[in-house]
Amino acid sequence: MGEALYQEASFFANDLTLVDAKMQNLIKQYRFCKEFNCPPYPSLQEVPIKTIDSFMIIDAEIKKHNQKVKNG
Repeated sequence: MGEALYQEASFFANDLTLVDAKMQNLIKQYRFCKEFNCPPYPSLQEVPIKTIDSFMIIDAEIKKHNQKVKNG
């Protein structure tokens, strides 16, 4: 779904209005945690469910993208 929205968004929206600074920071946080193998919070109990959900969505989108690139 994310890829379809990305490809079609320019037909009906200004790209700059779709870029959310908070989401961009969350993606950076996700990438940092993955790259350096560190948790976003001191313990799992402290991680807000919204962060967990967002990280899972980001991870799923990255996996879909990588699979598409792999398959050509």
